[in-house]
Amino acid sequence: GVAWRKLGRVKVVGRSEPITIYEPLETEMAGDLVPNLSMYHDALALFEAGKLQEAQERFHGLSGDSVSKAYLERVARMASSGEGESVVWDVKEK
Repeated sequence: GVAWRKLGRVKVVGRSEPITIYEPLETEMAGDLVPNLSMYHDALALFEAGKLQEAQERFHGLSGDSVSKAYLERVARMASSGEGESVVWDVKEK
C-alpha cells in the first residue's frame, strides 16, 4: 500500500469548514519518514489539541522534515504572539 501522513486541517477559499489534507509519500520519502510517522502523528495530535509545548518537543525530534519545520515555526509564532491562534491553517489564495 501507499504510505501517507496527515498534514493538518486547512481552511480553503470557497469552503466555510476546514478540510483535512493528507500527503502520499513517495517510496524514497517513505523510507526516511515511515519510522518517524508515529512520532509525527503524535506531534500533530498534540498541536491540534493545543498542547503546543509537547507538540514542539516532538516536532523538534523530526526537524529534518520540512513539514515538521513548518509546524515548529508555527508553534514559535503562536507562543510569541500569546494569542489563541487557530490550529487550522488558513489558505487565502487558490
